[in-house]
Amino acid sequence: GQVLARYPLPACKGPTGLAYIPDGRLIAACGNGAVRIVDAVTGAVMAGVTIGAFPDAVIYDPKRALAMVPSGVSGTLTVIALSGSANNMVVDTVPTQVGARTGAVDTLSGRVYLPAAEYNPPAGPNQRPTPKPGTFNVLVLDR
Repeated sequence: GQVLARYPLPACKGPTGLAYIPDGRLIAACGNGAVRIVDAVTGAVMAGVTIGAFPDAVIYDPKRALAMVPSGVSGTLTVIALSGSANNMVVDTVPTQVGARTGAVDTLSGRVYLPAAEYNPPAGPNQRPTPKPGTFNVLVLDR
């Protein structure tokens, strides 16, 4: 475990989720509603796409060559096709639930699971909202 390189992510404020794609790409989700697709060897930004606000994860489905980014504030899941190293495009934006910002994919079925809850407003400035008791649920998305 040693650091081999550091790569800047221009126009990526508050990087959160990161996924490594075996063909040598990194998919980075940014808190400011952007995704940066980076060459894992050189650090060059290959592409950028706009997503919903405040993501927390990048979910990679290798069987379908898709990266999915849930965004908690906008309540959306952005689906990015990764058909080739130069082909990185948004193919769908699916409404989910406000607060759903992380998840997992079942690579056999393609189903995406997003935990979510309803939230109370933040108690004060610079504080996070808190989940309302009894509102936890798991969204199951299927094509």
